Amino acid sequence: MVLLVILNAPMPDPAIRNQKKVIAFLKGAYHLPADASTVEHVVLGNGLVLISNQRRIDIGYMFTAHIHGTTFVIEAQPVKAGTTGLFSFFRDDKGAIRFERYMGKPATAHSPLWSPTPVAQ
Repeated sequence: MVLLVILNAPMPDPAIRNQKKVIAFLKGAYHLPADASTVEHVVLGNGLVLISNQRRIDIGYMFTAHIHGTTFVIEAQPVKAGTTGLFSFFRDDKGAIRFERYMGKPATAHSPLWSPTPVAQ
């Protein structure tokens, strides 16, 4: 006899699941070489290496690092807003993560700071 159990628990929306991963990747980001006067590339918390101005796609988001001497910023935008991710994100070299709540609009240094429960408008 085979017992089949079907759980009716809702699965997390892929856009929300991806967004949580993006936040973790951005929080864990660092630059290499760590002790040099010039940043050569940025590594996300999942190990994905970003070279300046080259786009990389992972988990439904497009990641781009912009490196300027000893500083860097990272942009993360959903490949398909609303499906692969809800918000766009921006992280500076100090670790501040900002987001843009309007789908399709890129986050910038002037966007609101990320909090775990952003207020929808």
